Amino acid sequence: MGTLDVYHKLRKLLVATPARAHCTFSMHDLSRVFGGMSLLSAPRGGVASSQPDNVVVTRLWCHEVSRTFADRLLTTEGNLLMN
Repeated sequence: MGTLDVYHKLRKLLVATPARAHCTFSMHDLSRVFGGMSLLSAPRGGVASSQPDNVVVTRLWCHEVSRTFADRLLTTEGNLLMN
């Protein structure tokens, strides 16, 4: 599932209400994910990582999506949607 898929799924399933005003998602949230991803840099000093590049990028993406979207899901119902 890609970033846009997560974004569209959350916008569809979690409609903001007065009780869930924190569920307002915008394109700014997407820029936060991609901004965090852009901070990934090559290893310094020529030291190779012990993990393959695709694992590092996947872990970073999961972290950024979780940081941006899942932190707003304050209820058990909302957290179940991210799994």
